Amino acid sequence: MTSLGKVAGLLTGALGVAGVGHQIYCSLRAKADPPELERQQVISPTGNILACYRRPGLPGGPTLLLEAGHITTAMAWRQLLDHLDPTATVVVYDRAGYRNSLRRNNERYCIAESVTDLVEVLTALTDGPTVLVGHSFGGYLVHQAARRVPERVAGLILLDPMHPRQLQLSRSQRAGATQLDATLMLAAATMLLGGGALLDKRGILAFAQHSPYRQQLRWELSSASTWHTSRREWSYVYPFMLDGGRPIETVPVPISVIAAGETHEHLPEQFQLYEEYTGAGTGGAITVVEGSSHLSLLHDPEHCADVAKQIGATADEWTTGPASGTAREAV
Repeated sequence: MTSLGKVAGLLTGALGVAGVGHQIYCSLRAKADPPELERQQVISPTGNILACYRRPGLPGGPTLLLEAGHITTAMAWRQLLDHLDPTATVVVYDRAGYRNSLRRNNERYCIAESVTDLVEVLTALTDGPTVLVGHSFGGYLVHQAARRVPERVAGLILLDPMHPRQLQLSRSQRAGATQLDATLMLAAATMLLGGGALLDKRGILAFAQHSPYRQQLRWELSSASTWHTSRREWSYVYPFMLDGGRPIETVPVPISVIAAGETHEHLPEQFQLYEEYTGAGTGGAITVVEGSSHLSLLHDPEHCADVAKQIGATADEWTTGPASGTAREAV
């Protein structure tokens, strides 16, 4: 080997070691517990061991259980927690495989597994009727959980929720899903080998450029477990949506949707699906957060404050008075 070849080999090896070291460092930092939340553990009937986090409120205040979307963890809710009324008791958790939650189910993944885990967290860590809040894929999960244990649910608040038929109605979302599928095919292995060090996180995290928790998101994006778990979920969810999924069944609780302004503006067909959600409950409303995107709902401080205000008002109404009729408004 020539001297130049030896130098190139050494540099390649050094970069590989640095990349793997970066992945390990980010994975460890991503698993750090937030000091403002109490950590608890729930073992699900699926065998999964779930890391849960609780912020106790005041007696008589509402209880909220928050379910994260695809490729995100419980830490995606930290910005929202800063804005939610401290009288509310809030529970967040990581689905099996994300951060500190361990997947011990030996069967192939399906949505029912995540719903079972969610129901177990609900019954183990909350007392009385609880408002379930879900973002994106998490919106569909909380709806399915409410079907199983409606007596434990005061209502559902869905933030730009996934709908089983959205890929059938929207060509742009179908194209986006195809691109995501290709990305996830390679992402886990790439991150494990240190590819996270080269990832353009500034561009990817543009929706969170003003968030004080942006660094946490950067660490999670460089963690191989984040991408491995998201790939496992996506391998079921993607064909499920391509096939049209299942209809949205009725549940005996109110259902409200908080939609991003970009969704309202660019995906009008999505609102047909949101109206299907609200129509499947006993009341509720569709609210649009103007100027927001699907992800800035949770990560832009201004948009997140609007979302928290709407969640707080709705949760108070559902836990202290009758649910509202279906309507559409903007904030």
